[in-house]
Amino acid sequence: MEYKEIPKFSWSEVTCGEACWSAKHTECHCSCNGKNHGIWITGGKPEFRTCKLNSITYKLLATGNQKRMKEIQAIELGKYGLYRCYNYNGKDYHQTYLEYFNCRGDKNTLNFPLVCKLATIEQCRKWHELSEYKDIDNFQRYKSEPALLWQIIKEPEPVKHECKNLLLTL
Repeated sequence: MEYKEIPKFSWSEVTCGEACWSAKHTECHCSCNGKNHGIWITGGKPEFRTCKLNSITYKLLATGNQKRMKEIQAIELGKYGLYRCYNYNGKDYHQTYLEYFNCRGDKNTLNFPLVCKLATIEQCRKWHELSEYKDIDNFQRYKSEPALLWQIIKEPEPVKHECKNLLLTL
């Protein structure tokens, strides 16, 4: 009977990534609590890659050209519904996540459900999700625009209506 060593772990705010998946340390130091520790060694695949944006944890939803990622982002944002309800000069207004995105984008928005970020050269070289961009230089990066689409793990709270229309449907 063969015994496997169970990795030691501790709760952490560090996001789970390749160091954990390849077990660079004997102890897990990230937020997966040992769930993904050494998963590549056993031939497995981690459930998803995570990152922190504005202190909020996101998971990697998709990778590819930035234009395509923005298209996917718009489609997915349509599923989130109402972003805010507000009163302006005595009139009630409702704005969906998609309308907000079309108006302002996703930059520096706390708790925004989907965020698109350009991949760095270092990410392109190291991440297996970006393997098609592995050998690009800065000029090629500028031209091909490799991007990462991140989805929030803990969905935003439902909107509290400031208007009288509590049964609003979108």
